[in-house]
Amino acid sequence: TKLEREVALKVLRAEMAADPERFMRFEREARALASLNHPNIGAIHEIDEAGGVAFIAMELIHGETLRERIAGRPLPLETTLDLALQIADALDTAHTRGIVHRDIKPPNILVTSAGRIKMLDFGLAKLTRSGEDSGDGVSRLDTVGASNRHLTTPGTTMGTIAYMSPEQVRGEEIDARSDLFSFGAVLYEMATGRCAFSANTSGLTFDAILNREPLQADEVNSEIPVRVLEIIDRALEKDRLLRYQSAADLRADLTRVKRDTDSGRVAAEPGLRRFRRSPGARIEKETGSRTRRSVAAISLTLLALAIAAIAYLGRPAAPDIDSIAVLPFEYAGSAPDGTYLSDGITEALINGLSKVPDLRVVPRSLVFPYKGKPLDPKRVGRDLKVGAVVTGRVTQHGGELTVTAELIDVATVAQIWGDQYTRPAGGIVGVPEQIARDISVGLRLRLTPDVEQRIARRYTENPDAFTHYVKSLQQVRRGTRAEFGQAIAEGEKAVLADLRQRSLPRTPELQGVPAPPQDPGYALAYARLARLYTQQAYLGLTSPGEDHDKAKSAAEFALQIDDSLAQAQGALAFVKFFFEWDWPAAERGFGRALRLAPDDGETLRDYAWFLMAMGNKEEAARQMRRSVELSPETELGSAQLAEILFWSGHDKEAEAELEHARSRAADSPAVALVAACIQSRRGQHADAIATYLDYLALTEQESPMSPTLAWFYAAAGRRKEAAALLARASAGKISPAQVGWVYAALGEKDQAFVWLEKAIDQHAVNMTWIRTQPWFDPLRSDPRFAGLLRRMKL
Repeated sequence: TKLEREVALKVLRAEMAADPERFMRFEREARALASLNHPNIGAIHEIDEAGGVAFIAMELIHGETLRERIAGRPLPLETTLDLALQIADALDTAHTRGIVHRDIKPPNILVTSAGRIKMLDFGLAKLTRSGEDSGDGVSRLDTVGASNRHLTTPGTTMGTIAYMSPEQVRGEEIDARSDLFSFGAVLYEMATGRCAFSANTSGLTFDAILNREPLQADEVNSEIPVRVLEIIDRALEKDRLLRYQSAADLRADLTRVKRDTDSGRVAAEPGLRRFRRSPGARIEKETGSRTRRSVAAISLTLLALAIAAIAYLGRPAAPDIDSIAVLPFEYAGSAPDGTYLSDGITEALINGLSKVPDLRVVPRSLVFPYKGKPLDPKRVGRDLKVGAVVTGRVTQHGGELTVTAELIDVATVAQIWGDQYTRPAGGIVGVPEQIARDISVGLRLRLTPDVEQRIARRYTENPDAFTHYVKSLQQVRRGTRAEFGQAIAEGEKAVLADLRQRSLPRTPELQGVPAPPQDPGYALAYARLARLYTQQAYLGLTSPGEDHDKAKSAAEFALQIDDSLAQAQGALAFVKFFFEWDWPAAERGFGRALRLAPDDGETLRDYAWFLMAMGNKEEAARQMRRSVELSPETELGSAQLAEILFWSGHDKEAEAELEHARSRAADSPAVALVAACIQSRRGQHADAIATYLDYLALTEQESPMSPTLAWFYAAAGRRKEAAALLARASAGKISPAQVGWVYAALGEKDQAFVWLEKAIDQHAVNMTWIRTQPWFDPLRSDPRFAGLLRRMKL
C-alpha cells in the first residue's frame, strides 16, 4: 500500500504457517528465490504474515496460463519455439544459481498478451516440502483459476505427476535435469495439444512415466519438424544421463531450429519420420490400405525433399570462417572495477572459443591494443588476418548486468549473429560460456560433447575473484619489482575470494547463490601465480629459493584441477627447466603447453629461454620473435629478444630491437640492462657502468654493491673496484656463479672454476645458460669447462 503497487497474493496453507520452524525456513529460502531476476520469471516481492495469515506477495501478471493458451490444440510452430526458448532461458538462469523449479507444468506458466512467458512458483515446490513428504518435491501451492484434472489438488500429487521426471516418481534426489524432463513434457503438449503422460489413475500415470514412451508427437501432429521431435525425445529420456544435461544445451538446439525455421529451411521437414524403438514396442503387419498410404506418404516426402533441396540451395551460404578475433568489450557503467569486468568477459570468451577445433582465435595480447579505439571491422580483419570479429558491450543497471555481443563478417561488414544477455551481477561469469556456444552455432560449427564440456568449463563463480584475476593479467608491463608485487597481490586476492565462496556451507540462505564448481580451487589464478613467481625469479627480482616451492606448488595444484590448462603446463615446465635443471621434463612440459595453446606468448617466451639453455640460439630467437609479435604492446618482450640476439652475437639486430622497446617506454629497466651489456662488449665501459646504474635505480632490485656491477668493473679492467664490491657483498646476497663471472672477467681462471664448481653444488640458477651466456666466454677454451657441462648433463 505504501508504493500503491498492485501485486498477486498467494496465501500459504494453514498447517504450514502454523509451524514456526518450518515457516522460518521458508522465509530464509524465499529470500534466495527473491534474488532471481529474469524477465521470464515471476518475481517474489516479499513473504510476510498479517493477522495470522501467512502470504507471499508476487509480481502481478496479466495473461493466461499456458494450459489455457494450448486449450487442447497444437500451437503454431513459431509460437512453440518462441515460448520454449523463453522457458529454456529462464531455466538456465535459475539452474545456474542452484535453484530447481521441481514443478514445471502448463498451469505454472503464464503467457502475457505480448507473448511474454512468465514462470510462476519457481523453487516453491522445494520450500513447501515437509519431512514427511515422499520426496516428489511437487508444489502444494495452487494458483487461482487453474481447474483441470491434471493439476495439483491440496494434499495430493494427483495431476502434477503427469509432468514428473522418473527420478521424482521414484522419490530419488533430483537436480536440474528433472526440470528438463518436465520441460520436455510441456514442449510435447505445446506441439501436440495433448499431455505426454496421462491416464485415469495416478498408478497408471506413474507406470507410463517410468516404463512407457508417449505416442510419437508426429503421429498426433504431422506438421512437427523432425528436429523438434528429436529435441522432445532427448528431453524425455528416462535415463537422466542420456537426457539434456543443461538448459543451455536445450536452448542451443531450439535456437538452431528457430534460426533455420526463420530462414525457411525447416518448413519442408514435416513428414520425415524417425523410427524409435521403445520398451515393449511391437512390429505390426501392414494392411493393404496402410501400404497405399505409405506409398503416398513416400511420394509426398520425395516432393518435400525436392522442395527443401531447392530452397536450401537457393539460400545464402553460411560464411566460411575459420578465424576470429574477440575485441575488448566496452564497459558502460559507473562501477570502479567495471572495465576489469568487461576485460574479464573478453578474456574468458577468448579462452572458451580457443577450445573450438578448427577455429583460430587471436590471442588476447593482439586484441587488447584495440581497446577504446574506433572500430573498423575491415581494417581489424586485415591487420589480424581473421574472417570475423566479435564486439560487445557491458551495461550495468543497479545489481543487474547486460552484455550485448555481435559477430561481424569482416569481408561484408554484415552481422552473422548477435544477442543480449541480462544477468544479476553475481551470475555474470557464466555469460562468456553462453556467448562462445552461441557463436559456434552462428558459425554452424559442430561441437562434440567433449568440446562443449571444455567450453562450459567455468573456473570460478565469484565475480570478485574473476575481477582480481583480470587485474593480475594487466599489471606487468615493464617488469619492475612493484609491478610484480601488485600482480601477485591481485592473483592471491582472486584465490582467496574464490576460496571464501567455496568454504561457505550450502545453507538455505545460499540457495540463490551460484554453487562453486566441484574443483577445489581457481585453477586460472593458481596458474597465473605460478607464472609470476617464475618470471620475477628469472628477472632477479627475488632470490630463486624464495620462489621455487611457491611456483611449483601453484602450477601443480592448477594442473590437479585441470591438466589441460596450458598456462599451468608452461609454468611447471619453466620450474623444471630454471629451478630443477630437469631438461627432458622441461622439454616435454613445453611441448604439452604449446600443443594446448600454440599462440600463448608467455609460454613461447619461456620456451625461447629453454632453447638458449640447450644451445639452440637461432630457434630461441625465432620463438622469442613469435612471442613479441603476439605481445606487441609491452617493451619487455622486445628487450628479451634483444638480449637473446646479444647473447648470440647479433649486436646490430639487438640494438634495433632495443629501439623498438624504447619507442614504447624510454625508461624500461630491461632495455637499460641489455644496452649496458652491448656498450661493455664494444669497450664503452664508462657508458656501460652508468647505464647499469640506471638499471639498478629503475628496478630497485640490487644495491650499488651488486655483483653484476662488479663484473662491469672487471670487464673495464678496474680490478680494485670489482674486488671491493665482491668483498663488501654479503654471502647470502651473491651467487657463486656471479663470483665466478667476475674472476673470469679478471682473467683469474683457477678462481673462476672453483666458484663455478660451488655454483653447481648449490644448484645456482645463474648457471642455467652456461652454454650461451657471454659471461662464460673467457672460460670456454679451457678443458675444465667441458667438465662443468657434463656435471650439469649438458
